[in-house]
Amino acid sequence: QTCALPIYAEQKAQREREETVKREHELKAKQEIELKEKLAREQKAREDAAKREQERKTREAQAAKEKQAREQKAREDAAKAAKDAAAKKQQAQLEKDLQAQLAAEADRQQAERSGLMDQYILLIKDKIERHWTRPLSAASGLDCIVSVVQLPTGDVIEARVTSCNGDDAVRRSIEAAVKLASPLPRPPNPNLFERNLNVRFKPVI
Repeated sequence: QTCALPIYAEQKAQREREETVKREHELKAKQEIELKEKLAREQKAREDAAKREQERKTREAQAAKEKQAREQKAREDAAKAAKDAAAKKQQAQLEKDLQAQLAAEADRQQAERSGLMDQYILLIKDKIERHWTRPLSAASGLDCIVSVVQLPTGDVIEARVTSCNGDDAVRRSIEAAVKLASPLPRPPNPNLFERNLNVRFKPVI
């Protein structure tokens, strides 16, 4: 009996050690599970946060894209409106100019029918003849056409005899007479003004 007690005590101690090791293993296993679960939760939290951040960035990018599209459309609409307004203004100006040209042409035709054009040409011819110095070679029956370029003020820019039955001296004398007659008489009606005139020079000799 004395010998059995130490054996029992040894066995008990062994069981206690085994229980202690078992509890330690269980505790360690539990801690590992808890750690894994914690790491998994943290990983999921990071993934969820990253997902939310990505969704936020996507929403912001989409909003910025839509805003840019709206602004671009607004600019395009404004540019189109300005272009349309400019086109309408230009068309209105063209129509106004056309009406003015038609009115001027009608006024000119009326003036021509009333004899004002003939009167205008006669005034020019008379002034040229008054400033003409007849050269010795000029014979009776002289008939020439002189091309005159003038400003609205009547100032002569150019005078050139284009056809004439006189010699060079006669031609030069006629061209000189036109320049001396500058400024030429202005038309009775401004719409009768012609920058380029062909005047028939046919003086009585």
